[in-house]
Amino acid sequence: MLLRDEAATEALGRGLAPVLRAGDVVTLSGELGAGKTCLARGVLRGLGLAGDVASPTFPIVLTYDPPE
Repeated sequence: MLLRDEAATEALGRGLAPVLRAGDVVTLSGELGAGKTCLARGVLRGLGLAGDVASPTFPIVLTYDPPE
């Protein structure tokens, strides 16, 4: 799928948001600049998020086991 610009990519994400349900997993893959953040921003806006959307390309997740 080729999208014209950033606005079209975000609009696609907004359109995807209503069909997502709790527990769904969306995987984004692509080169830098492919539009992953724009798509994620559209989905999150479609779900009601008004805040900033960080790039999904470089997430850092650290998990720690609770003390016993």
